[in-house]
Amino acid sequence: MSMNLKSVAATLAFVLITPAAAAAQSWTDWGEAEARLLIEAENGVVTEVAREEEGSLRVYGTMDGWLNLMLVGSDCTGAGLKQRCKGLGINGLFEVDDPARAAALEREFDYQYVADVADDGDLILHRQVELGGGAPLANIRAQLNGFIVTSELASSRIWPTKSGDANPAKSRQPPP
Repeated sequence: MSMNLKSVAATLAFVLITPAAAAAQSWTDWGEAEARLLIEAENGVVTEVAREEEGSLRVYGTMDGWLNLMLVGSDCTGAGLKQRCKGLGINGLFEVDDPARAAALEREFDYQYVADVADDGDLILHRQVELGGGAPLANIRAQLNGFIVTSELASSRIWPTKSGDANPAKSRQPPP
């Protein structure tokens, strides 16, 4: 086979295979295996997996060695490792330990990537990821990265340094 024919064959194979590979990287639902893949791909470690009685899935992870978050599955079917969820939420819990301060932080935070709510002495950040119709893995990773960046900003506002200045971002850059 000539070099030109080999090149055409390789290009054709790439074009035919790429849509199938891309489809495999699009999520319409997720389970524990995908949660592990996502957390590990973003420099995290899965610390716990919980399946709630009402059928939801919760996968806990530590990102970049400091941020504890939870992937929350909703609209789930199946059981055990075969459980699949159509809803994907990302939660981060910040223990402020002062209900009044948590409520004040909730009022002043205005972050693009997340919703926030004060719950007694805690501040909870939440990002809901839409999977309807399929969400590319690259988009889901970008949303998780945006959540981590926002969590870094929240952390620096909740626990400023002793000099009064906010802590710089720990590891991430804002998404483009």
